[in-house]
Amino acid sequence: MRLDVYIAPIAEDLRVQPVACAEREAYHLSLRETARRQRYAAWRTLEEAIRRSFGIDPETLSFHRLPSGKWTCDTLHFSLSHTRGAVAAAVSDSETGVDLECADAFEKRNGNALAKKIRTPSEAQENDSLTLWTMKEAIFKRSGGDVFIPSQIEAASTPCHTQTVLLPQPYRLSVCGDSLPALRVMIL
Repeated sequence: MRLDVYIAPIAEDLRVQPVACAEREAYHLSLRETARRQRYAAWRTLEEAIRRSFGIDPETLSFHRLPSGKWTCDTLHFSLSHTRGAVAAAVSDSETGVDLECADAFEKRNGNALAKKIRTPSEAQENDSLTLWTMKEAIFKRSGGDVFIPSQIEAASTPCHTQTVLLPQPYRLSVCGDSLPALRVMIL
């Protein structure tokens, strides 16, 4: 069992360079600058994660983008997340999902209004909307679904690991997968 999560801050001076996967390169070029930088940083973090955790050169792997927008690989499982200032890449030998959110930006952007929209009836008393959101996103990413509807995902239905990561500002990380007992979280 293997489930490794790599978290990396996005450098202010990050320059987007070509990547070996032609489909991913075309995808990067289709994005606006901020999104391009975030997704590029997430992809580079994924490449480093594959090298460190599996000892494989990512350029030898075949990646594909599904109609849902999820990226896959025939050799291993992975999940990507990006937020203001940081990215996360989870790599595993089984399906996994990861979400990383900048706590300060999340609260400013969403406040308490979001909590009412994302809770299921059984989650009505849940006060931590950031944790609930990251758990639901990680669960959704693991499932490979087509449309993210948080109010239809029971966070308690799937085992997740959630923690706060300081980079130096606080980020909330949630990861789910069959290999949770083997979870390792590393900051690059």
